[in-house]
Amino acid sequence: MRSNAFRLHFLAAFAVTTAACTPAKLPQEPAKPEQPTVAQPAAVVASANAAPVATPANAQQALPDTLDALVHKDDTLASLRQRLGAKNVVEDQVPGAEGEDFPGWVLFPDDPTRRVYVYLDDSTRRPDLLRILDSESQWRRSDGIAMRVTLAELVARNDGKPIKFSGFGWDYGGQIQGWGGGKLEGKLVAGGLGLCPPEFPGDNEPANYPTGEETYSSTNALAKKYPPVVCEFGVGLDGPTKKP
Repeated sequence: MRSNAFRLHFLAAFAVTTAACTPAKLPQEPAKPEQPTVAQPAAVVASANAAPVATPANAQQALPDTLDALVHKDDTLASLRQRLGAKNVVEDQVPGAEGEDFPGWVLFPDDPTRRVYVYLDDSTRRPDLLRILDSESQWRRSDGIAMRVTLAELVARNDGKPIKFSGFGWDYGGQIQGWGGGKLEGKLVAGGLGLCPPEFPGDNEPANYPTGEETYSSTNALAKKYPPVVCEFGVGLDGPTKKP
């Protein structure tokens, strides 16, 4: 039941709950995204309305606009290969917690702009969780979550309510710890998201940037000046996250 345990651990760690949640270790540190700017609420709307990911030449059907619609819970390796092209669906190890890997599927393995890690249910061996780890990924979720969306944009969508997150520079850094009762609480697609620090000018991280085993708020002066960015997100295939 290892992969099911990982899925539950991952979703629990990234779920929109409270700061008391026990975080899961991020399996890898994604490449640093481009330097973000503090955007207005419309920037997230623009993310949600971005152009769809380009369809590869050997795919049998056009790719959907959002990651949510790419894979179905009853898909098999054969059905995905028929729909996406045989070369675009491979059996491989997918990264788990604590540096452990699990047998799964990788979609578009040679293209970081489209690559998707597919985690399987232990009992059915069908898709259970999709994860995006590549900073270049062009995928987005139906709720507008995509790579490089900033914390400032999330706050704007959260009706301005502060968002809590764990400090960076350790294994459990960058996890959302609470939405402060804002509009996004319990409303995002199941699967979670993780934040990373932005790329600082000259690679000079300012002193006292949110770091370490503490919980920080989006009201932190340095987090507002240099907003963290989404650097990992997922889609669970059991439906939307339910508010606790």
